[in-house]
Amino acid sequence: MKYLVMLCCLGLPWLLSAAPKQFSYTLLDGKTLSFSLDNQLLERYRTRIRYRPELAEQYVRNGMMRFAASQPQAGVRLQFSPANLPLRIEVNGSDSRKVADLQQRLATEQQRLINEYLAKHQYRFQDDSRQKTWVVQDHPAHFRQAQQDLAPVAQAFVGLYGNQNIRQVAAGLTSWVEQIPYQNLEDRRSSPGVGYSAPIEVIFQNQGDCDSKAVLWAAIMRQIFPRLPLALIYFDDHAMVGARIPPIRDEVAIPHQSFNLLLIDATGPAQAKIGYPNPDYLDEIRNQQFTVLDL
Repeated sequence: MKYLVMLCCLGLPWLLSAAPKQFSYTLLDGKTLSFSLDNQLLERYRTRIRYRPELAEQYVRNGMMRFAASQPQAGVRLQFSPANLPLRIEVNGSDSRKVADLQQRLATEQQRLINEYLAKHQYRFQDDSRQKTWVVQDHPAHFRQAQQDLAPVAQAFVGLYGNQNIRQVAAGLTSWVEQIPYQNLEDRRSSPGVGYSAPIEVIFQNQGDCDSKAVLWAAIMRQIFPRLPLALIYFDDHAMVGARIPPIRDEVAIPHQSFNLLLIDATGPAQAKIGYPNPDYLDEIRNQQFTVLDL
């Protein structure tokens, strides 16, 4: 089974100190956002590895060889493809029922091993709007993991705006995420070497691509409004957030389930307002050439 690769992560310099790091930003409305984060939060990302198809296949091949050795094979012959070729397992035998049964068990175990490898390294499969399957960073996993880590940031926003006016909070949060320098993301289909940064990394590195910024925005918003429906909106070479915030005037929203999701594009560096995504994607939005992932 072959899959296309969409994203991977890059190595990072790990210069950690014991003291919490202080952060301060001036938002578009003139307010000052200040908070501190523990440097040790970065430790969990030290072992994050780049997705490499050949390593994933070797993991699956080794697991399949162990699995095959554990299966009763009376009257059935197994042959693995050479290690320098894509994994293929041929099953032969005179009893067609035994052959079919073992083929099914092998296919089930192979898929389990693939999923296990991806989950272990925080990747997952995703279909795009053309129904192609990609290997991507597990953004929902990073979104969930970041909840506790980002509590000081969420509290700082509540201190500035409270937690009653959702549009005011969303606008302030967007202003902040947009001013974090943008790390370019090339076409997902042709640039598997581009790095994704988890929310904590975006803050400490002071840079992030569109995926990274979208997850950061959504994770903080969920901290402040726990019941707010949120989703990641994926295009071929871009990502933004959808939030259940009623649009006003000519703001752009998309229908989803029984409600609308207001589009928030916090990529920057332009200070775009909520509901006004990058104009380059308006045609794709109108033609529904995107995928929605609920958070």
